[in-house]
Amino acid sequence: MKLMRLTKPRIAILAIAGVVLLAVAWVLFSPLLIDQVVEEAGPGAEPVRLASGVFSGADALHKGSGTATIFALPEGGNLLRLEDLDVTNGPDLRIVLVANPDPQNSADVKVEFLDIEALKGNIGNQNYEIPPEVDISAYGSVAVWCRAFGVLFAAAPLNMQ
Repeated sequence: MKLMRLTKPRIAILAIAGVVLLAVAWVLFSPLLIDQVVEEAGPGAEPVRLASGVFSGADALHKGSGTATIFALPEGGNLLRLEDLDVTNGPDLRIVLVANPDPQNSADVKVEFLDIEALKGNIGNQNYEIPPEVDISAYGSVAVWCRAFGVLFAAAPLNMQ
């Protein structure tokens, strides 16, 4: 058996590969260790509640709680308000509207969804504008979705008001 001799160029290549590997690992796994708290004020002057639901986690690893409410604003447009959100953090989390009224897994989300925006934080109260051309009645739930890995973290089935 022949042993590989570590020369200076090989050591340098291994060191660079190690640094790159650590950087990738940090980007992918640090969100699991760090909570991002967001506290935005709710909608102002008498919005009309269109739909609301309560978040639950997708599985034992991806947990979630809080409420999702869609409001029609007096000045026009719609607003998605997340209150008391507490969801497991992860990489590349997005807020999506899902056609399925009660998605239980990633396959349920992938059938038909509308990507609204990156999740601002995994804890707290936050607002998301929904484009005015979106037909809210075409969507049955709001979900926290990991775009990078195609994984459902939490979903809130919507009850239309």
